[in-house]
Amino acid sequence: MQKLDKEYDDLIEKGKKQNKDKTTRNYFEKEEANFIKDLIKYKRNYLLWAYNFSLPTTNNNSERNIRPIKSKLKISGQFQSLAYLEYYANIRSYIETCKKNGINIIEACVRLMYGNPYTLKEILDHEKNSE
Repeated sequence: MQKLDKEYDDLIEKGKKQNKDKTTRNYFEKEEANFIKDLIKYKRNYLLWAYNFSLPTTNNNSERNIRPIKSKLKISGQFQSLAYLEYYANIRSYIETCKKNGINIIEACVRLMYGNPYTLKEILDHEKNSE
């Protein structure tokens, strides 16, 4: 880990020097300097996946979960009320939780409509039985 930290810091120093080099014209000097500051400030965040390989290298799953809401807002512009937003969020959360734990979405929705949704215990037990 120390080797990785040293290499990262060396690259940051190299970037700082290049950014300050006045021999070439740099139209994005200010943006580059801000980016370098962010690389220093958020070093731990940028390298966290390198320290712990079990972490995902991207947040695509989070973005994927937000996409349906963003699409709905683009199409209709808004929810009719906060209550409808809450209904939508609860249903999406239930469906996504079932899907991520290997439960058939159609079956989960049928159970939901009959007033017998999967409980958290059932979802977690289903995940254990799948392994």
